[in-house]
Amino acid sequence: MSLIEVTKEQIDFGVWKVLGNKPTDIPISRHANEQYRSSNPYKDGVGSKIYDAAIAEDFINAFYALSPWDDSHDPEYYDKMLVDKRKKPHHLIYKVK
Repeated sequence: MSLIEVTKEQIDFGVWKVLGNKPTDIPISRHANEQYRSSNPYKDGVGSKIYDAAIAEDFINAFYALSPWDDSHDPEYYDKMLVDKRKKPHHLIYKVK
Protein backbone atom coordinates (compact mmCIF):
# COMPACT_ATOMS: atom_id res chain seq x y z
CA MET A 1 0.00 0.00 0.00
CA SER A 2 2.86 2.40 0.80
CA LEU A 3 6.64 2.58 0.70
CA ILE A 4 7.25 5.17 3.39
CA GLU A 5 10.11 4.85 5.83
CA VAL A 6 9.13 5.09 9.48
CA THR A 7 10.99 5.24 12.74
CA LYS A 8 11.25 1.83 14.40
CA GLU A 9 10.50 2.57 18.05
CA GLN A 10 7.05 0.97 17.76
CA ILE A 11 8.75 -2.33 16.88
CA ASP A 12 11.53 -1.86 19.45
CA PHE A 13 8.98 -1.32 22.24
CA GLY A 14 6.68 -4.14 21.10
CA VAL A 15 3.79 -1.88 20.09
CA TRP A 16 3.94 -3.21 16.52
CA LYS A 17 4.32 -6.97 16.46
CA VAL A 18 6.44 -8.52 13.72
CA LEU A 19 4.38 -11.36 12.30
CA GLY A 20 6.92 -12.47 9.72
CA ASN A 21 8.89 -11.45 6.68
CA LYS A 22 7.76 -11.68 3.10
CA PRO A 23 9.71 -10.86 -0.04
CA THR A 24 8.32 -8.13 -2.24
CA ASP A 25 8.29 -7.76 -5.99
CA ILE A 26 8.77 -3.99 -5.74
CA PRO A 27 12.24 -3.08 -7.08
CA ILE A 28 14.68 -1.68 -4.51
CA SER A 29 14.92 1.48 -6.63
CA ARG A 30 11.30 2.29 -5.69
CA HIS A 31 11.87 1.90 -1.94
CA ALA A 32 11.75 5.06 0.14
CA ASN A 33 14.96 7.07 0.28
CA GLU A 34 17.08 4.76 -1.91
CA GLN A 35 18.25 7.82 -3.85
CA TYR A 36 19.85 9.07 -0.60
CA ARG A 37 21.80 5.89 0.15
CA SER A 38 25.53 6.54 -0.02
CA SER A 39 28.77 4.66 0.51
CA ASN A 40 29.85 7.56 2.73
CA PRO A 41 28.56 6.85 6.29
CA TYR A 42 28.59 10.58 7.07
CA LYS A 43 26.31 11.39 4.15
CA ASP A 44 24.20 8.23 4.08
CA GLY A 45 20.56 9.18 4.35
CA VAL A 46 21.02 12.95 4.10
CA GLY A 47 17.83 14.27 2.53
CA SER A 48 15.75 11.22 3.46
CA LYS A 49 12.12 11.61 4.46
CA ILE A 50 11.23 9.54 7.51
CA TYR A 51 7.75 9.51 9.00
CA ASP A 52 6.83 9.27 12.65
CA ALA A 53 5.04 6.04 13.53
CA ALA A 54 1.89 8.00 14.41
CA ILE A 55 1.62 9.25 10.81
CA ALA A 56 1.97 5.69 9.52
CA GLU A 57 -0.76 4.57 11.92
CA ASP A 58 -3.02 7.42 10.78
CA PHE A 59 -2.43 6.43 7.14
CA ILE A 60 -3.24 2.77 7.84
CA ASN A 61 -6.38 3.70 9.78
CA ALA A 62 -7.55 5.86 6.88
CA PHE A 63 -6.62 3.15 4.34
CA TYR A 64 -8.89 0.69 6.15
CA ALA A 65 -11.67 3.30 6.53
CA LEU A 66 -11.28 3.61 10.29
CA SER A 67 -10.72 7.37 10.01
CA PRO A 68 -11.22 9.98 7.25
CA TRP A 69 -8.87 9.81 4.27
CA ASP A 70 -8.80 13.60 3.93
CA ASP A 71 -8.23 14.44 7.60
CA SER A 72 -4.86 16.16 7.07
CA HIS A 73 -4.07 19.78 6.31
CA ASP A 74 -3.39 18.61 2.74
CA PRO A 75 -6.44 16.52 1.72
CA GLU A 76 -4.23 14.57 -0.73
CA TYR A 77 -1.54 13.79 1.88
CA TYR A 78 -2.37 10.07 2.05
CA ASP A 79 -2.73 9.86 -1.74
CA LYS A 80 0.94 10.84 -1.98
CA MET A 81 1.90 7.96 0.33
CA LEU A 82 0.36 5.28 -1.87
CA VAL A 83 2.65 3.03 -3.92
CA ASP A 84 0.18 3.24 -6.78
CA LYS A 85 -2.75 5.68 -6.77
CA ARG A 86 -4.74 3.21 -8.87
CA LYS A 87 -4.79 0.93 -5.80
CA LYS A 88 -6.55 3.54 -3.68
CA PRO A 89 -9.39 1.78 -1.85
CA HIS A 90 -12.93 2.56 -2.95
CA HIS A 91 -14.41 2.16 0.54
CA LEU A 92 -12.68 5.21 2.07
CA ILE A 93 -14.49 7.62 4.34
CA TYR A 94 -14.15 11.38 4.07
CA LYS A 95 -14.77 14.32 6.38
CA VAL A 96 -18.18 15.89 6.16
CA LYS A 97 -17.79 19.22 4.40
